[in-house]
Amino acid sequence: MNKKLAILVTAIILSGCGSVIKGPSLSEIEEPMESVKDNISNKTAIGDYDLGEVYYQSNNAEDNEKAMDFFLWSAERGNKYAQYKLGKIYLHGEGVTANLVQAISWLKMAAAQDLVIAQLEIGDLYYNGNAKLGLERNLQKAKKWYLDAANQGNVPAMVRAANTFNKLKEVPNSKKQAFDWYLRASSFGSAEAKFRVAHLYITGIKGVQERDLKNAMKFYQEAAADGYDDALAAVGELYMQGLGVEKNLNRAQELFLSAAERGSAKGAYDLATMYDIGFGVEPDNKRAFNWYKEAAEKGYPYAAYKLGDMYMLAHGTKQDIYAANKMYMLAASKGMLQAKLRLADHYLQGLGLKANVQKAFDLYKGAATKDPYAAYMLSIMYENAYGVKQDFDKSVFWYQKAESLSGNAIAKYSVSKNYKMGRGLPLDNSNSILWLEDSAKEGYGKAQVDYAKILLAKNDIKGAFNWFVKASEQNYVEGNYNLALIYFNGTEVEQNYSKAAELFTIAAKQGLNAAQYQLSHMYQIGLGLPQNLSAAYAWWDISAKDKFENIDDLRLAKFQVLQPEEKDLALKLSKQLAKLYN
Repeated sequence: MNKKLAILVTAIILSGCGSVIKGPSLSEIEEPMESVKDNISNKTAIGDYDLGEVYYQSNNAEDNEKAMDFFLWSAERGNKYAQYKLGKIYLHGEGVTANLVQAISWLKMAAAQDLVIAQLEIGDLYYNGNAKLGLERNLQKAKKWYLDAANQGNVPAMVRAANTFNKLKEVPNSKKQAFDWYLRASSFGSAEAKFRVAHLYITGIKGVQERDLKNAMKFYQEAAADGYDDALAAVGELYMQGLGVEKNLNRAQELFLSAAERGSAKGAYDLATMYDIGFGVEPDNKRAFNWYKEAAEKGYPYAAYKLGDMYMLAHGTKQDIYAANKMYMLAASKGMLQAKLRLADHYLQGLGLKANVQKAFDLYKGAATKDPYAAYMLSIMYENAYGVKQDFDKSVFWYQKAESLSGNAIAKYSVSKNYKMGRGLPLDNSNSILWLEDSAKEGYGKAQVDYAKILLAKNDIKGAFNWFVKASEQNYVEGNYNLALIYFNGTEVEQNYSKAAELFTIAAKQGLNAAQYQLSHMYQIGLGLPQNLSAAYAWWDISAKDKFENIDDLRLAKFQVLQPEEKDLALKLSKQLAKLYN
């Protein structure tokens, strides 16, 4: 059968009772299309909508105009399929100028006649929004149309309604309604719904559903068995974290790999993360990069963001700022806030992108209600007329907004760095220190250490000591290390080798090479702790690994001075320490 005629047959079957007049016989359908068109003398030969489909399948403008005439004629007489078709044509601008008002108007007419595909189309429109046509996202309206379709027994509509309730925080019992719709859809066999139900069992729903790891595993496994590969990765995450099952990193890795090989972006991302941080496997930047890349190519925003960072830092690949920005753009297009902030910074700094203060401003503004760093940057830009007309009232507003958001201590630290490095903001050391001090006062450990170092440079040892103490109290690694140095040297405090050794040990176990080296020295001469040459060798070995050209000669020289029994212990201890703290 001619391909176009096959489409025509499908259209006629789908239109069913929607056609005003009986369609053509099978013998008429099987004639060549041109013959069918030639034998139709007026709009009453077959159903108006069906005839519109005949012309619509043609690839020439004249036939498309005729198709529009027939669709319009049929739609105005109540044919819901013609109304739906017109809605889609106006939505996508197929042979006509895209017109959101016309599109929604026709789609609503079809949806009002309980045409499920029209109800889903409108629901999707409101759920996603359409920036090109000026339609803002409206979850309340999306929910209404999804529910209309779901109440007719449409399973995808049930899942979409649940997804919408899951995002409607302002709706009473929205989580419960999401849970109920997911359960209902899962009872009809929806693998995605089973996956979503499992997630809600993991998190629990306050006042509705206690956390239930057993049921979470059950639904994840059912979803995986039904071919929902992300669920396979989710089971791996349970094994990785030891939630509801005994922790088993090897099993987690196997599941991640299996999910990734089946096409799961989530599985590829989880596998990349294991290699990235060396969790259960040897750290491997190249493998991490490759798996992040695979996940990013499947549209996984977190993977795209991480890939951007790896391009920026040359981890597992060559540095490529342009490729990094491309990845940040991909993640930002999926709504990832941190990616938008990276792009804003890069537009402001002209880093791999043409400097564009206006684009930077727009990106910060889009994130400013949720992120304190964006709000602070917006405040500074309003204050100094960067990319926007100077407005002190708005500057104050956004500063106060940032203060009300959590995480503003880290945000202030970032602003301080921008001033210090002249990254998008004027090079201004005084302003940098003011922002750094604010960040330190609000409890950010890195800011406390950096501010303490500034005080040290000014010979304010006591002030620096107090800030190192604050950072150490938060168990911030550089706070522990620098405080240990002060006790070791006996500056502004009574010299205390035992206290220094204690703090060096903490920092060494946090993976700081400088602390590991210092601890090795203290074990070597028995300073602040009992002399232990095996421990001295082991801590030195992991602190100095691959850091010197003649590392093998140095290692051999240190190893040869040990006694036989010390050598055995040193080698065992070195392997243990490398596994735990390197």
